[in-house]
Amino acid sequence: MNETVGGNKPEDMRVGNDEKHARSMLREGETLKRVAQIHWGIFWKSGAVFLLALFLLIKAFPLGVFFTLVSGVMLVTAFLTKHYLILALTDKRLIVRTGILNLETVQMHFNRIESVEVFRPPIGRILGYAMVMVTGTGSRVTGIPYVADADAFRKELDQMIFDRDEKSSES
Repeated sequence: MNETVGGNKPEDMRVGNDEKHARSMLREGETLKRVAQIHWGIFWKSGAVFLLALFLLIKAFPLGVFFTLVSGVMLVTAFLTKHYLILALTDKRLIVRTGILNLETVQMHFNRIESVEVFRPPIGRILGYAMVMVTGTGSRVTGIPYVADADAFRKELDQMIFDRDEKSSES
């Protein structure tokens, strides 16, 4: 996946939307190292509400209809969140894009990152996703939920920060 900006190769046609959007944010000469995958577990809450709605359709029809509508709204919200959420790692910085209506893009250079933490809620441990918490200088904390490959992402980011620190200490 190590692509530099401006590469129109045949494999570009098979790349997912999140990687295409991440590539569009690259600067000249910057290389995309990894784009975190957003886990399908983002849909679990809407699925649970839908199962409750099915039960309520039998016992209390109007309430069941209401919960069916609520689960539909939750499903659309989860789909849009999955579409717009990006956690990308380049050779120079970390790029995070969050939000649906208010789209926020945060770019942190490696020398501005203080810590990277992985938080797994109980359902995340069961389904296999985690939240990546990145703390930058100036108390900037950014949380990226539903990351499928959180440990691998953190490991690669830690290694890139370590390599950069080693280069700067040798100079």
